[in-house]
Amino acid sequence: MAEGFVPSPHLKLASQQNFTAPDVESSGKAVFSATLAPFLRKAIERADGSARKTMFEAVRSGAGTDQRCVVENPPIPLAVANGSEDPFINLDYLDRLHYAHLWEKRCHQLPGLGHAPFWEAPELFNPFLERFLRDVSTGAA
Repeated sequence: MAEGFVPSPHLKLASQQNFTAPDVESSGKAVFSATLAPFLRKAIERADGSARKTMFEAVRSGAGTDQRCVVENPPIPLAVANGSEDPFINLDYLDRLHYAHLWEKRCHQLPGLGHAPFWEAPELFNPFLERFLRDVSTGAA
């Protein structure tokens, strides 16, 4: 699991049970790469910290689905799109996986975007998603 992530002080927040006000701000800005909208700040504040902690403990212990197996062996096309400046994800690692049905035979990196490209730049992300959906629905994928 560690190979898939880039060491970051913000990554530790993803598994931290209790957030201070600065943690809410720091985590939100790291994920959404922008000024944190009030409704997002409230959502982060309301998020159940025990869920964050439990989820990461489970993943670290090997519980749940093997995500690498899921992406390497899907029976349907899979699109992979990340922001090229994602502060958490090791994009080189994702590029090295052996995907069975990777759409357009490559992982896509949306230039200049971080962890939530769909939020940061829907004008770039949405056409990408629309193209994938069109290809899958017409059998071109």
